[in-house]
Amino acid sequence: MKRIFLLVLIIISVLSCEKGEKTVKVPQFMVNKAIAKKFPVEKNLVLARAVIENPKVTFSDDRLVMNLDYKISLVGEKKEGKAKVSSKVSFDQDTREVYLDDLLIDEIWNKDGSKVEKGKTYDILNELLANYIAKKPVYEMEEKYKDYEIKNIKIENGSLYVTVKN
Repeated sequence: MKRIFLLVLIIISVLSCEKGEKTVKVPQFMVNKAIAKKFPVEKNLVLARAVIENPKVTFSDDRLVMNLDYKISLVGEKKEGKAKVSSKVSFDQDTREVYLDDLLIDEIWNKDGSKVEKGKTYDILNELLANYIAKKPVYEMEEKYKDYEIKNIKIENGSLYVTVKN
């Protein structure tokens, strides 16, 4: 915890020393921490109950990649496994919130490691992603950063970068 606090202080210090526009690479552990706060996601759907949890975030080229655990209870059957989803990242200037955009299911595996093809499991996970995760912010800029204008947020070369102006 002290390391996170120290890193945030260093970033703020660097940003506050100079006026103008600066681009900062956001450490992956900070992204994981922010996204983990939004999980687990539990929803009762028509004839099913679904839970996705334990997101592990990495970056690939221009996309954020999450490996998730899922549990789906359909009438009379239970399915568990892992899913790999990817998305772009966007920032809403008005609300000062970060969203996951263009969420895609890359792969789904059953608990036994076998690959899941399109069907019920895919459809349920896709509905959960599209209707619950993509519509809610994954991060809201804290009040202490209110003097900073976010100019850009992007994933590039496997890292997340935020461009700010103060």
